[in-house]
Amino acid sequence: MKEFYRNHLPHLTPPGGCFFSTFCTRESIPIHKAIGNKNKGITDSFKKNNQAQLKNNSLADLSSPVIGSILKGIFTKYDNIFYELLYYCIMPNHVHLVIDTGFKTDPEPLHKIMKQIKGSSSRAINLILNQTGPFWQKDSYDHLIRNDKELGYIGDYIIENPVKAGIVSKWQDWPYTYVKYS
Repeated sequence: MKEFYRNHLPHLTPPGGCFFSTFCTRESIPIHKAIGNKNKGITDSFKKNNQAQLKNNSLADLSSPVIGSILKGIFTKYDNIFYELLYYCIMPNHVHLVIDTGFKTDPEPLHKIMKQIKGSSSRAINLILNQTGPFWQKDSYDHLIRNDKELGYIGDYIIENPVKAGIVSKWQDWPYTYVKYS
């Protein structure tokens, strides 16, 4: 049985799949406005906005020690309960996550797992920041990983994200990157 749902982005999420998910803070430019948009101005605006957020050391920076620790704790809390945690990278304004739900005989649907992750982290982060309301964008970019080769490409993309952003020179230096098998 395949599960499909749509908000701004389509989501094909068969139960028991391995998934790459990216989700952003509410202040980030929505992914669906940057992906597939042929307008150069939008693409430039997306890059400029993300670069500015990477340089901003505000409390809402996901890679700050407090918020980074909250996110790492939530990802590992649900490891081997809802999913097998394979990769994550916490960037200043977005998160990349790879989880495999195939180890369970009756896996939770991806949208329920993401709701749990985003809901519990939003509550914890809002408490620290003394704020209320949505912390994350409603949508996330979810991709079904179909084979080990694709998993390798996506894993490389995730761990190299802070290097490509100019935050560190080696991915191993970024404390907010996790690789299950290295």
